[in-house]
Amino acid sequence: LTFTPASLIARMRQPGGMTFLMVLFSVFAMEQDLSAQACPLACNDRVQVSLDDQCTALILPDDILEAPGNSCNYSVRVYNRNGTVIPNNTVGYQHFGQTLQVSVFLGNNSCWGSIVVEDKLAPQLFCSDDLFVTCADTAFVVPLPEIDENCDPDPQIILLSDDVVDLNCDFQGYSARRVLTYRAVDRSGNYSN
Repeated sequence: LTFTPASLIARMRQPGGMTFLMVLFSVFAMEQDLSAQACPLACNDRVQVSLDDQCTALILPDDILEAPGNSCNYSVRVYNRNGTVIPNNTVGYQHFGQTLQVSVFLGNNSCWGSIVVEDKLAPQLFCSDDLFVTCADTAFVVPLPEIDENCDPDPQIILLSDDVVDLNCDFQGYSARRVLTYRAVDRSGNYSN
């Protein structure tokens, strides 16, 4: 129901105008209740936010709200530990391991909670193809694998095993096979072999 000011004034001058005002107030309150049900505003707390492969995460209302409504005009603000607003609601490497305050607004109402910024993506190891080395090449050094890591600029490379299998020249003229197994570990403890 929609009431224009002209119809409201015309009806107020009719007998029983006070009763009409009470009915109008009830309709207005009912519309407010329906709006609140369509756009609920209840924030979760201590939400774990995982950084993506670019080491960022855009914080959206759906990330924080308990049950966001459809087509609601929510807005979000994420705050650094010093209380300043983080631009574009995008957290990254500099926020890793921090608990940050988040507010969700709907008109003049708001709720708040917190997020914990985490990195859950393991580094990826890229080993070279098989290398064939003659016995005469005593200065050969096996190259370390390459690592693709989303957040940690200096992940660890750990040699897990270095196995040499004697082939007695039975395998296409080779005398041995050496298998190196590596592990890459980032500062979050995520790893891959």
